Amino acid sequence: MCIRDRSNCTANVNESCKTIMKSLTHLHSLIHLTLDFTSTSQLNDEGCNHVGQVVNHFSSTLATLHLNFYQCEQITDAGVDHIAGRLSSLSKLIHLHLNYTRCDLLTDRSVENIVNGVKILSGLTQLSLLFYGLQLSDGPVASLTRVLRNLTQLKQLSIEWYCRSDDGGCQISDTISSLSSLSHLKIDFGYSNITNKTMKSISAMLRSVIKLSHLDLSFYNVPNISDEGVIAVGDQLSQLTHLISIQANFGYTLVSDEAVSRLMNGIQHLQHLSSFQLSLWGCKNVTDAGANMIREVLQFHTSLIDITLDLRRTSVTSAGKQNLRRVRDLRQFNKFDIIQ
Repeated sequence: MCIRDRSNCTANVNESCKTIMKSLTHLHSLIHLTLDFTSTSQLNDEGCNHVGQVVNHFSSTLATLHLNFYQCEQITDAGVDHIAGRLSSLSKLIHLHLNYTRCDLLTDRSVENIVNGVKILSGLTQLSLLFYGLQLSDGPVASLTRVLRNLTQLKQLSIEWYCRSDDGGCQISDTISSLSSLSHLKIDFGYSNITNKTMKSISAMLRSVIKLSHLDLSFYNVPNISDEGVIAVGDQLSQLTHLISIQANFGYTLVSDEAVSRLMNGIQHLQHLSSFQLSLWGCKNVTDAGANMIREVLQFHTSLIDITLDLRRTSVTSAGKQNLRRVRDLRQFNKFDIIQ
């Protein structure tokens, strides 16, 4: 069951939510439930209560639960409590996706309660906890790491988290090291107050999750990350021989041509890699030399057929970008996009 609500009318959103949720309870059972309230600006704690009641009603049958509250700006900690308090009863749940990105009224309390609700769901194989844009302390990190250690069956993990310091970033990445069965991993620490210390911890973590087929790392607008940290990660990529997809976002960091070179050196050894997305948006220290290094690897790495490169606001010239595009004339690609 998938329901998407894009309504922005002020008076009726929560009442409509109540009506829809009540209609769902007439179903005999429900195994998969997706509720998408993206940018439903008037949804508030009352609407969350109705959602929580539906989750509770199907607690004995739900195997997949996707709740998307992206940019629902009126939801508070009380609204999250209506849902977090029901999570621990979902005994058959194997896939959980919770998105509270840019729900600006939420605090550490919400995150703590969600994590505590997840802690006994030991059968989870897919988990997404998306809290991008929330100004959290490092307090909830300890609870998150305790929970992750218990989820030994996880195959897919997505974490979007604001880390106030390297302590939080390192704790999370160190804990992920114990999840050796992961095939899909996304870590988004965008806007976090972290440094190369966290990047080195992520590099060490990658040595343990060698079964990865999909890797997505984002550090957008983390100004304390430089070549040192990116090189540590890049040097580890060649060991992840099962990778078929890499997404990396280093936008508005201190990355230069040297880091790009080491990153591409790691990628050229991944024989099964077919998809590569790299964002260097705002990296002023990346020049035509860096673009040429990318070109050299793409030219000869014939398994790479889906390419997206974001070179906006770099120091790569028009001539450098044109030279990069010439790779398309040398061999076949499904997609080759340069964002500029």
